[in-house]
Amino acid sequence: MKTLEKTKIKTIEVLKTNNQKANLTASYNPHAQIEDSVFKFKLNGLNATDWELKYSEVAIIFARREVSVQEKSKYSNLGLFSIGKYTNWLYNHNLWDQPEDLENAIYKLLEFSLTGKE
Repeated sequence: MKTLEKTKIKTIEVLKTNNQKANLTASYNPHAQIEDSVFKFKLNGLNATDWELKYSEVAIIFARREVSVQEKSKYSNLGLFSIGKYTNWLYNHNLWDQPEDLENAIYKLLEFSLTGKE
């Protein structure tokens, strides 16, 4: 039986508009298996969608530095970020002033889901 009592969770908000809100959530479980989902993206509102990454995928993305953040998108005040195979997701400039701030925050979340390091 799996126990959830040791699992820790961290979430950051990446997008907040009049009709959309998106978060990235990392879960740290000291007993995580390689197939366990430990990282999630959730978009609420218009075009609501979500996706998740398994522990093994997060380990590869973190090791290969497969996160990118671009300041520009076709929308004003919104940039784009990509994590591994999930590319071109919108983020708000008013939440993340500099692209590198969001990139660093994503790497911290990825690392948290692997190690539990705060």
